[in-house]
This record gives sequence, C-alpha cells and structure tokens, in this order.
Amino acid sequence: MLEFYNRTAQGIFDFCSKYNFRIEYTRVSETLHSHFNQILKQSKHPELLVASKIPLPVRLEEEEALQKVLELRYQQLKIALKMRVWSDAFRTTENIYQLINRSKNP
Repeated sequence: MLEFYNRTAQGIFDFCSKYNFRIEYTRVSETLHSHFNQILKQSKHPELLVASKIPLPVRLEEEEALQKVLELRYQQLKIALKMRVWSDAFRTTENIYQLINRSKNP
C-alpha cells in the first residue's frame, strides 16, 4: 500500500512541477506533512495502533517502510526546491533529518 501511496504522490509532484502549480503543490505537501506527523505519533505510541481505525498503518520500525517514506520525502524535497517553495523544502528537510536519525537510532 505504501508503494501505491508513493507512486500517487510522485505523480502529483510531477504534474504540479510540469505545470508550475505551486498552490496545489503546497496543498498536497501539507497533506503529506500531516500524514508524516501521524506516522511519527503512532510510532512513538504503539498502543494507539490498536485503538486506531487505520487498516494498514505504516511501521517505521520496518526497514522497507522507513526507506519508502524516506524516498518520498527526498522526491518531495527535490520538487520543492525546483518550484522554489522554500518553506516546504525546509519542513521536508526536517522530516528527512528525523527519518535518518530514526534509522540510526531504532
């Protein structure tokens, strides 16, 4: 499911970049940041997964899931820089930093 999520997000990034839709890119980016914050919250409190209604939660403890989330953030950063959306580039860099630290300190 995470692979489908990443392909869809990448398609949206490509579309927004191709037609220079900065507002739409920002909206999608906000959604991705919100999803990322939810993933972090659930990873810090695994007991929330039992009570949550999320059918396929992303588990950052799994190396493959962590790698896919990191790849998507890297693509997001490249598009933010290309479109000159500096605030999103900064937020995405912070997300990447958090993921890299997580991979070093499980």
